[in-house]
Amino acid sequence: MTPFPTSSLSLPSSPRVFVLTPSPSHPDDYIAHFDNSSIEAFSQCPRATFFRQGLGRVPTNQIPLIFGGALHTGLDHYYKGGTTSDALALAAADYTARCPDPSLSGWRNIDRLISVLQAYFTHYSSDNITTYPDKVEIPFTYPLGHFPLNSLLPSPHLWLESHPPSTPLYIRNLSIVWTGRIDLIIHHLSQFMIADHKTTSIEGPTFWEQFSLSQQFIGYTTVAQALYPDFPINAALVNCVYMRPPTAKGVEKTEFMRQVYYYSQEKIDEWKRDIATLVGNYAHYMLTGYFPKHTTWCISKYGRCPYHQVCQLDKEAQREEMLGGWEFTNNNWNPLDV
Repeated sequence: MTPFPTSSLSLPSSPRVFVLTPSPSHPDDYIAHFDNSSIEAFSQCPRATFFRQGLGRVPTNQIPLIFGGALHTGLDHYYKGGTTSDALALAAADYTARCPDPSLSGWRNIDRLISVLQAYFTHYSSDNITTYPDKVEIPFTYPLGHFPLNSLLPSPHLWLESHPPSTPLYIRNLSIVWTGRIDLIIHHLSQFMIADHKTTSIEGPTFWEQFSLSQQFIGYTTVAQALYPDFPINAALVNCVYMRPPTAKGVEKTEFMRQVYYYSQEKIDEWKRDIATLVGNYAHYMLTGYFPKHTTWCISKYGRCPYHQVCQLDKEAQREEMLGGWEFTNNNWNPLDV
């Protein structure tokens, strides 16, 4: 199998999230950090993962993510015991700081953000769930074991900060750490469970069915059990904010829905095996230097993959040139950022 050639693309400057970091235990050991988003992206298409995490380039238009992140900021402050007015102000400030050009925001603009949050606070003014201000936005790093690789990694500068681009890197052991943030620990239906905020513009049976086997929620439940062993946590509540674009008459539709999912210990044990296998495949592609395409996900119900036009180019140099253009920007997403 022919590996990708050493990339000539000018890689993003810090801050940037690199997959690998040196391990303090041994100079030839490294730690690989994965969050739910990176695992889901890899499951869909390894090639897109290479563009996103190896070359560190993501689409410039991140308005849905910016909107969802700002909404999270407002809800986080609210559930930490803050006032609704402060929550609105913080959400607006977060949106403004990360939106590169308000004229490109479309219907997911700051006015819609404020109106959705105001409607949420009104809708749940008498909530039937119990929340805890000290159990909101809980960051975690969860060890998943290690792989004895004893192999050379080509192009390590794609995966490890401050490494010469032309020198292969020997890796003895690779420790796997799963990272992320749990939105909430709540008490509901006479038991403790995790809760996660989701925003969507496409709601229906398939939206809800995806969470019954969700790697994210089963994994977060696993982490919550480890963090709070005195709480019997085996369920997750999806806190959904459903928004539709305005109609031709300017009518905006926003609904708030919740659903609880329960996960058996068998599902949790299976999740650990699934993640270990996926990470093993990820490491294999890193070592061979080749990430194949999964073309099933080129076009989905959510639209066209943002890298679709890149993959249509025949030459690697052309792909790197396009990734270095204005349509893409540096990937500096970190699930543990505040």
